[in-house]
Amino acid sequence: MADERFGGGFGVRGLDEVAIRCRDLPATARFYGEILGLERLAGRDGIAVFRIAEGFGGQDVVLALSPAGPEEPGAPAHLALRVTAHDQARAADWFRRLGLSCRYADLPGTGRRGLFAADPEGNTVALVAATGGGPEHGG
Repeated sequence: MADERFGGGFGVRGLDEVAIRCRDLPATARFYGEILGLERLAGRDGIAVFRIAEGFGGQDVVLALSPAGPEEPGAPAHLALRVTAHDQARAADWFRRLGLSCRYADLPGTGRRGLFAADPEGNTVALVAATGGGPEHGG
């Protein structure tokens, strides 16, 4: 339901797309596809597109990777993805087996904890899990 406090009579219903400009598109695409296991979709105009999850209205939430222009250094970004606590622990083991640096950090006041790593472009990738019980916790 729209919240009139925001003036336009509409409400944001979910995430549609995260876009990241990359200096090394092939290496970054391998990270998201082969290390994080995101499904690669048909790209468009030199852009690598990955499915993150189902979003609002059954539409996919996607990650779009595009090459940075010659004058663009690529802007570091932060991408947070929701996982269960069980899968978060499995991801930490996987990252370490691959020699990737990662660290856990509690997200104060949220009841969540993040597992933080970096993609080849230096963008922060957080795999976020609930710290309490219930199905989202994975236990």
